[in-house]
Amino acid sequence: MALGAAARALALGIGAVVYAGLSFGNGLDRLSLNRPVNQAWVPAALQAQVLRQAALAEIRSGRSDSAAALARKAVVRAPLEPGSTALLGTALYIAGQRKEADDAFQVARRLGWRDPSTQAYWLARSVSAEDFETAVERVDAILRADPNQPAARQWLVALEANPDGRKALAARLAEGPDWIAAYAAGAALLDSAAFARRMDLVERSAAARRRPSCNETFDAINTMAYKQGRFTEARRLWLSACAAPGDTGLIANGSFDQDPAGIVTPFNWTLPGAAGLYAVIDQGALHLRNDTGTAVAAAQQFVILAPGPHRLSWSAAGKSKAGEPRILVSLRCPDRRELMASAGAGTTGAALVVTADISIPANCQPQLLTISAPSGSGDMALEKIEAVPLPH
Repeated sequence: MALGAAARALALGIGAVVYAGLSFGNGLDRLSLNRPVNQAWVPAALQAQVLRQAALAEIRSGRSDSAAALARKAVVRAPLEPGSTALLGTALYIAGQRKEADDAFQVARRLGWRDPSTQAYWLARSVSAEDFETAVERVDAILRADPNQPAARQWLVALEANPDGRKALAARLAEGPDWIAAYAAGAALLDSAAFARRMDLVERSAAARRRPSCNETFDAINTMAYKQGRFTEARRLWLSACAAPGDTGLIANGSFDQDPAGIVTPFNWTLPGAAGLYAVIDQGALHLRNDTGTAVAAAQQFVILAPGPHRLSWSAAGKSKAGEPRILVSLRCPDRRELMASAGAGTTGAALVVTADISIPANCQPQLLTISAPSGSGDMALEKIEAVPLPH
């Protein structure tokens, strides 16, 4: 996969901007961003940093020739500092002096790999040469330094779009790199086709017990669902990062054996809470008691049931008023159409299994599943709830 010079130049520009944030920690450098610093005040050993700041400002202003001149002076001041040589290579590359840029990056590579511009350059070279194993090594080095490195994003997408690139990435992910969570969360920034390619790799890694952390991905899941309206894709990411191992049912944690406390996403049980309502998930059941005079929502989650017929079933036990329902279960579309409002009835404490057949319309994604406690109910428990598709 030969990538164009424009794309490579863009990567180098991104790398140079990121380079500024990573490499310039000296106080005089920070001051020079706001007003000129008299070089006579700056020790010779630090003047290279001031020169790099000036060169970077020239690159940002589109003046690559003057940026290269300043970078050359920085190299003279600090010949063993890879950042100066890498900045020179960046300026030369953007100026179209490709041979001279390559020479500069050859030197920068020998001096050290920590500079992101150097990494970005050799990453671009590796991808252009279809040397995907080396390209993944470069991506890995960049992401180890900064898991959210913007300069790596376009190259990850390029690697994922190529079968050999995906193979090399899959091998690296199987080793459990510490950037896997950021990699998975980054799927929220991709279009649907690129998202599917990335999730294929994330799911394969998760199946090999190299899962991304839910703590580091739930923000991306919530963003996809609530801000982007991509609930189906968000749930796919949720399954890889947050669902309990083996919990692949259409209703998450339908056996109530996982404590939902801590991380809140659309796809695990949330307990809204209300005065006079007791609701807790404990010991494999949702325990309820409602001391108020009206039915109250006790637990909710979004589900993704495909269009067509489904059967919902649940098992409940507990006390209720004679002839009144024990547990209320409802399913609604985003436009608040109610697909089901069903319940079991009875007065004994024996478990009651309830089933309800429903048909999901085509324009109803996702559905909100709500479990409510009826008014004035005693202690009740919902022990299991599940949904299964039915033959058309």
